[in-house]
Amino acid sequence: MSRRIRVAHLITNFAFGGAQDYLLLIVRGLDQTKFEPIVAGRMEGDWAEMVQSLPGVQAYDIPALCRPISLWNDAKSIFQIKKFCEERKVEILHTHSSKAGVVGRLGGSFARVGGIVHTVHGFSFNEFMPPWTKIVFVGIEKAMSRFTTSLLLYSNGDRETARKLGIGARRSVETFYYGIDFSPFERPVDRAAVRRSLGFNDRHKVIGFTGRFSDQKGLHILVEAFACLSKEVPNARLLLVGDGHLRGQLEIQARSLGVHNHVVITGFRSDVPAYLAAMDLFAMTSLWEGLSRSLAEAMYAKLPVIATDVGGTSDAIRNNETGWLIKPNSVNAAVEAMEDALSNPDKARRLAECGYQWARRAFDMDTMHKRIAELYEQLAEGTR
Repeated sequence: MSRRIRVAHLITNFAFGGAQDYLLLIVRGLDQTKFEPIVAGRMEGDWAEMVQSLPGVQAYDIPALCRPISLWNDAKSIFQIKKFCEERKVEILHTHSSKAGVVGRLGGSFARVGGIVHTVHGFSFNEFMPPWTKIVFVGIEKAMSRFTTSLLLYSNGDRETARKLGIGARRSVETFYYGIDFSPFERPVDRAAVRRSLGFNDRHKVIGFTGRFSDQKGLHILVEAFACLSKEVPNARLLLVGDGHLRGQLEIQARSLGVHNHVVITGFRSDVPAYLAAMDLFAMTSLWEGLSRSLAEAMYAKLPVIATDVGGTSDAIRNNETGWLIKPNSVNAAVEAMEDALSNPDKARRLAECGYQWARRAFDMDTMHKRIAELYEQLAEGTR
């Protein structure tokens, strides 16, 4: 039997999130008769414990790797990654997230790793940061191109951004939709029971969101738009499934707008499919995005969806075909789309069905596993 290809995945932190889920799906799906998977990063937290318990998967701690910029820690992490790659004789290094993408590609290059793959889980820069900050971040991404064998992007929107800015790789730049395990969505859910547990009845129109409460998600726009909608649709309710550092601010905002009794915040939940089943409409008012996993799950759940035209969202949402694609940072646009969705149920059902069919095809796990394995094998051929 030929020697297995040693593939290492590197990620900045092990908090629960889209990048971490993507990494986990890849590692779990690798054929361990062909590949020897390793996951590296700062090994702390529940997610790290999950990685360490995976059968046949090695875990490696990079203690200096952290998200905040720190010249000292970043230099140490580059050295630690170089040492890790040399000790484990890594053939392919696959980096995830912006910080790990920079220090990992540098460390891997210094260790002369033959194939270095980076997945962009949404670029580190956006239109809402100071111009000089964006210039610096774009410059860093461009500089990393020479240390990258293959660059994988979540969407055609991000790929076009990369092309315009001169961000690339030595071998290939590819749009690479992530796979999603949709099996939890196939389990039956008692929608009425879930709604009752949240205080909703059959007459309520529930608009929902799932995800992190971060600046990126623009949830203050959603809350304000909901408050405006409530004046015209008094039986509307807002369900926010998730948590984050902005939770307190959102609660204060809802109270100041007089809609706090109509807004339910659940905190982080693992049973997201049940909460999606309780919704009538999904709304995502992000200021910037890659291609949101939460959006994909809502589409697969056959919910009509409203989303802002940022990043790769336009890959999934074609306006008035698979959902409502609206202008970002606009309360009025969000209100108009919600009113249209709630007042035209036949249209909403038609768009939801089209969205489901697109998500089912685009985020197929088997397709992702096949493509990633083929990429790794091609890169390994060039290094052996």
